[in-house]
Amino acid sequence: MNTSFPDWLESWALAHGVSLDAARRSGRLAIAVDNMRILLSRHNAHSWLVQARVIDLPDDVRLREAIVEKAATAATARMAVSASALVVDPERSALWLQTSLAPDAGVAALEACLERVANDIEFWRAML
Repeated sequence: MNTSFPDWLESWALAHGVSLDAARRSGRLAIAVDNMRILLSRHNAHSWLVQARVIDLPDDVRLREAIVEKAATAATARMAVSASALVVDPERSALWLQTSLAPDAGVAALEACLERVANDIEFWRAML
């Protein structure tokens, strides 16, 4: 795979000393923000997927379901203040936060998105 990144992402990476070589091969760029790992990847022709693992879910089914239920209730209320979506991964092993960026987003939009995601992760980790 050889992913091409938009000019705005190339500019952001250059300004922050981030090499995109590995990201071009894998199709995903891992960005560290406040000790959090945020992944950026091409979602489709119309958007970039921005996602980060919030927490690992316990193996115990009752505990896992209790956390997911609490998260679902809070996520419903949170929709009014955040464009990020809280999701359970297919293996039901973790909660992830996801949002998207338009293909023509720009550096300022990327930086604002990264800040929002980092703030949302802090909220979810404290809440759960």
